[in-house]
Amino acid sequence: MTLIPIAGDRIRLREWRADEVDGMHRWIGNPEVMRFLSWGSANRDDTIRHLEFIVKEQSAKPRTRYFLAIELNDSSRTIGDAGFTWVSSGSAEIGYFLEPEYWGRGLGVEAARMIIDLAFNLGANEVQANCFAENTHSERIMIACGMSSIATEDPLIRRYRL
Repeated sequence: MTLIPIAGDRIRLREWRADEVDGMHRWIGNPEVMRFLSWGSANRDDTIRHLEFIVKEQSAKPRTRYFLAIELNDSSRTIGDAGFTWVSSGSAEIGYFLEPEYWGRGLGVEAARMIIDLAFNLGANEVQANCFAENTHSERIMIACGMSSIATEDPLIRRYRL
């Protein structure tokens, strides 16, 4: 039984394809999207390597990373990425990225809920997420998904768990 692709009301999550460098680079190469990540925005060569890594991970046994393309149902346009990594037995850490023109429409919440459900369906008993304190958009997504705040030693980091 395969759980991917995942259909939502306005978006679907599906595996990335090796020929989607342009679609991935629209968000991974955008400094506005990547400003809250320690690895920053990517040039095209970095995007190619990242996409190759993600596609390779899809066939890993056991699979430890699930990074999926976010695609609009009505146009099949790829607008971002949502996924999770197993951080320990039964514990997954999620992440999500959208192109800026799709911010503020509830699509991040829809994608995050879908990836949370996937993690639980694959055996997670806990899902975590974190962001920089100034990334209020991401923090609001965590809260909208029903996640609870966890104390951290670093005042610049917000961590949530479900």
